[in-house]
Amino acid sequence: MANQRLGDYVFVFNPDNMSVVETKKLVGKVNTDQGAAIFEWPAILQGTEFVLSWNWMYETQYSILRKKYIQTGVTFEWNPQTGGNTYEVVILDMNGKYFETLLHGGPYRENVEMLLSVNSQMSTTTTTTTTTSTTTTTT
Repeated sequence: MANQRLGDYVFVFNPDNMSVVETKKLVGKVNTDQGAAIFEWPAILQGTEFVLSWNWMYETQYSILRKKYIQTGVTFEWNPQTGGNTYEVVILDMNGKYFETLLHGGPYRENVEMLLSVNSQMSTTTTTTTTTSTTTTTT
């Protein structure tokens, strides 16, 4: 699998875990004195949230992704490299615990999580392979 891309940044390390990006239906429940009222709306992709998480990552990758997170009013093209779909997303949250190791030269982040929300599906890519053959006769 190729490395994921968020905007113009190609991840150094893909997430260790990732929620499945799929449509979800909105369900609301209100408790009443008679029981509960449940409201449902059709499943949509827009507004669904999902988590990317890493056990650890380099501080440089964390800093780049964190700078994207703190930008306001910006959407990013995100290619998760999971089958051809590309999405327009907003980064809702980004955090990770800071630590340094004794035997390595640089700082790292651990338990990093990024929360994304889908604005739209931008494209679906399909791959087509064509095979041709020719017969050659020599005399």
